[in-house]
Amino acid sequence: MKRVTKEHLSRFRQDVAKTSGEITHLCIKAAQEEPLLAGTPVPTYKTCGKPNCKCQQGGEFRHGPYLAVQIRQDGKQRNLTLKKSEAHFFEMAKEYQSQMQNRQRIIEKQQQLLEKVDKMIEARTIWDKK
Repeated sequence: MKRVTKEHLSRFRQDVAKTSGEITHLCIKAAQEEPLLAGTPVPTYKTCGKPNCKCQQGGEFRHGPYLAVQIRQDGKQRNLTLKKSEAHFFEMAKEYQSQMQNRQRIIEKQQQLLEKVDKMIEARTIWDKK
């Protein structure tokens, strides 16, 4: 017969509480009021086309950085170059990416929580009906 100690149960409860708290914290971050822009913020550099301009050398001599956001529209990837007055869209896209990373962390934490619960159930099971 398997025996689970009080210390083992206490540690399990503490681990579950900690992981649940982390999940809750990440979920609360998703409930902010600011709108998001589903895209990837990308600073871009461009050449102007003037034959004598330094930007024709490429690399560090190109003009920019200009703020742009890569979005998906009608199944195609599009680059939207933003005006200076539209810089808030760049920030919205950065926040969107942050939220997507938080979502991935939530998935990982949920998986950890399920693994802990499975281990505890296995440790407490006295008869396995295989």
